[in-house]
Amino acid sequence: MNEPNKIKRGVDLELQIESLAYGGM
Repeated sequence: MNEPNKIKRGVDLELQIESLAYGGM
């Protein structure tokens, strides 16, 4: 039950990092 939440959180984190990386560029 915990895993889907964990995966979604990981995806959200990845998107945040990507947007930060693109914004920094």
